[in-house]
Amino acid sequence: MTRKKSFTSKPILPVRQTLSLCMIVRNEEEMLAECLASVRDVVDEMLILDTGSTDGTIELARSFGAVVHESAWEDDFAKARNASIQYAKSDWILWLDADERLLPESIPQLKKLLKPVKKPTLYNVHIRNIKEDGCTFSLSKAHRLFSNNIGLQFSGRIHEQLVPSAIKLKGVEFESKIILLHLGYGFTGDRKARKARRNLELLQQLVTEDPGNAYAHYKLGEQYNLLDQPAEALEHLKVALSRENFTPGMKASLFNVTAETYLRLGEPDRARKMTDASLALVPHQTSAIYLRYRLAEQAGELSGALGWLDKLLTLREARSSLNQNISVDVSIDSGQILYTKGMLLLKMEEPARARAALEAARNLGIHHISARESLVDISLKTNDYSTAETELEALLTEAPDEIKYLNLLAILKVKQQDFPRAIQLYEQMFIADPGNRLALKRLVGLYSKVGEVEKAHRLLQELNRESPSSAESSKGA
Repeated sequence: MTRKKSFTSKPILPVRQTLSLCMIVRNEEEMLAECLASVRDVVDEMLILDTGSTDGTIELARSFGAVVHESAWEDDFAKARNASIQYAKSDWILWLDADERLLPESIPQLKKLLKPVKKPTLYNVHIRNIKEDGCTFSLSKAHRLFSNNIGLQFSGRIHEQLVPSAIKLKGVEFESKIILLHLGYGFTGDRKARKARRNLELLQQLVTEDPGNAYAHYKLGEQYNLLDQPAEALEHLKVALSRENFTPGMKASLFNVTAETYLRLGEPDRARKMTDASLALVPHQTSAIYLRYRLAEQAGELSGALGWLDKLLTLREARSSLNQNISVDVSIDSGQILYTKGMLLLKMEEPARARAALEAARNLGIHHISARESLVDISLKTNDYSTAETELEALLTEAPDEIKYLNLLAILKVKQQDFPRAIQLYEQMFIADPGNRLALKRLVGLYSKVGEVEKAHRLLQELNRESPSSAESSKGA
C-alpha cells in the first residue's frame, strides 16, 4: 500500500487591511511636515485636500509622497472632509489636522485595528491637547479612525462628526489606545486670534442655521469662554443643558464647562451644583474634582480644598490617563498637585506636611521658585539648616545675583559659623548692589571675626562717610 505524504500546513497569517490618511489643509507649511512624518510608516496612501494655500504647503505634501487635490474653501468643515475622503482607496481612513501628530507608541495599536468589518465602524482616539504653557494638556476623544466604503460621512459646518451618519447606518463604535498630540490649543498671538475668529463665525452661523442643535450651542459656549466672554458663553450653554441628547460623558463635560463659566461670573454656588451633577455622572474624572478644589479654596474652606487635592492624587495614581469616561478631561501632573498641596498646607500653617508635599513635588521634577522659597522658609523656621542651604544654593544657581537669596544664605552661614563662606556671599551682594549698606555692615563684623582688621577698618570708614546726596539732605533740614 502506497503511503500518502503528509504535509504540515503553515498557519495563514491575516492580511493587514490598508489605511488612507485624509487631511484638509491651508497654509500649513510650518506644521505639516511633522504630522506627515508621524504617520508615514503606517499609512498606505496620503491624501491631502488643499483649500487655497499660498505658501509651500502643496510642495511639502508632495515631497512626502502625498497626493494633493485642490478645492475652494466654503466655510464648511464637513463638506471639505467629505470631499477629502472620496479619494480614499483603502479599507480604513485616519483623519488628522496638520497641528496633530500620531505618537510613535500608538503605531502598533493602530495596525492591530486594521481588520475586516461588516458594519460601519468608528474608533475613538485619545487626543492630548497641549495648552499655551507647552506642558499641561487636556484630554479629549474623537472618532479619527473609521472603516471606508460603507457610507460613513461627516456632518457639521464646524466640529464635524461621523456619529449621525453611523447612527443612520447602524454602525458601531469602539475605544482604542491610539493617542494623538494636538498642538493647536497652544498657539498664541495672531495665529490664535485668527483661529478663534474663524471658529466663532462658523459656530454662530451653525447655530443660526440650526438653532435646536444642542452640540452647536455647547461648542459656541466653549468658544465664547476661550474668548473670555462668559456671559455670552452661559447663554448658549443653558440652551445645550436644556437638551437631553448627550451621552453621560458628553453631559458631564458640559456640566464642567458650565461650572467654569459660573465661576468666572462670580456665582460659586451654581458652579458647585454643576460640578456635583458632573461627578454624579462620571465620578472618576479630574475636571470636576479640580473645580471643587478651586471652589473650596476660594471660599476659604482649606480643609475641604485639601481633601479634593488628595482625591486628585488618588485618582492620578489609580488610573491610566487613557481610562477616560468623560468627553473632555484635564490632565494634571502628580508633581503639580503635590506642589499645590504644599502651598495650601503652608496657608494652613502645617509646615512639616507642607515640606513633605513640596519635597515630593520636587522629586517629581517640579522646581517652581516659589516652592523652593517656601521650603527655605519652612526649613529656617524648623532649624533644618541642611535643607535650607540646599534650596538656597539651588536658587542662586538660577539667579546668582538675587540679593535676598545671598542674604539668607549668608545669615545661615553665620549661624553655622562658616565665616569665610558668609564673607564670600556678602561680597557678592556688594558687587551686585554697590549701594547695599547692609552688606557693608555685615562685612565689617565678619572681617573683624576672621582677623582682617584692616579691611574692617577701611569699610567702617566708608560707612561713616556721608554720600553727597545725604549731605545735601542734612543741609536742607
